[in-house]
Amino acid sequence: MTSIAPTAAATATSTAAGQTLAQKLIAHACGRERVAVGEIVTCKVDMAMFHDSSGPRRLQPMLEELGAQIWDKSRVVLVMDHYVPERDDDSRRIVRIARDWAREQDLPHVYDSMGIC
Repeated sequence: MTSIAPTAAATATSTAAGQTLAQKLIAHACGRERVAVGEIVTCKVDMAMFHDSSGPRRLQPMLEELGAQIWDKSRVVLVMDHYVPERDDDSRRIVRIARDWAREQDLPHVYDSMGIC
């Protein structure tokens, strides 16, 4: 009988302790020993990064709907790299929204046109 070695995908999903790196990081962030794939957990977030293309125009409406604010502005990073330099009216509008929102929120970590995320 021939033995078949596990595929890369199979070994990537199971470590010596039976958890992927992502599972271990998430388990640590939610104060648990283990988490399961597909499980919904509440984690302590140490840093949140978002970018111009989906950040402020998506985040602000959610915050308003929840009646919430950014929990700690020093732990939020906004990177503007998807729509800069602005090449048309849509990209100019998106970048303007991101820049205005970062200024309104007084975010200390804004990287405008300074590389890629």
